[in-house]
Amino acid sequence: MVTTVRVLNRNMVFTAVNSDDLDGVAMPDVHHLNAVGEFKNPRWFALLESGLASRDPMIVRAAALNAVRLRRFDLGCAVAGAADSVPESVHKHVVAAAGVYLSAAGRGRALALSDDPTSGFLLTVMLVLDSFDADDYAIARDAFLHLAGHAGGNVGGAVAWSEALADAINVLAGALQDPAVLPNVGAADRERVSAGIRELKSRRDFRRLDRHARGELEMISAAVSL
Repeated sequence: MVTTVRVLNRNMVFTAVNSDDLDGVAMPDVHHLNAVGEFKNPRWFALLESGLASRDPMIVRAAALNAVRLRRFDLGCAVAGAADSVPESVHKHVVAAAGVYLSAAGRGRALALSDDPTSGFLLTVMLVLDSFDADDYAIARDAFLHLAGHAGGNVGGAVAWSEALADAINVLAGALQDPAVLPNVGAADRERVSAGIRELKSRRDFRRLDRHARGELEMISAAVSL
């Protein structure tokens, strides 16, 4: 049984957290919450609720993201409510997007296609997922196709087009690598994704996409061509 994990702390530095470190923690810090997401042991799930009650935006963000990672849909309303207490910032948009994923119909699929400032963060939130299902795939597919034809600039006025697109590509690639998803993707769906890839590659601003996202795009292309 794993008793120690290495996770990021609030300074984005990896630190070791022992399972014993989580016992007796009243108000968790970022690394404690990331350890909860890594251990995936219900014994410490209550720390997520404690984190959501914090006044520290970084702690609230970590609690929200790990609630998504652990698929704690029962905390959806609590996460959405916690976003209201976070001052206007990237943290606020991330927590709000996590709340949408956990509580909205279709996990926020409609948000991914909107011009809401939070729309560009929904796929960012989904990057923490360890596994995917049909709903996750549908969000990533729709977001990718939407962004592939987007005019550029910022998405919802908050996230650069290239960054939002890279997140959509990374989540779509992850979903298509999940054995529970790819076998259920039909021929028409595969052609839609292939057409989106062709459209994206024909754009002059395709070069703005980072190298990793381009590599993931090739993986997607191969997957839907099978």
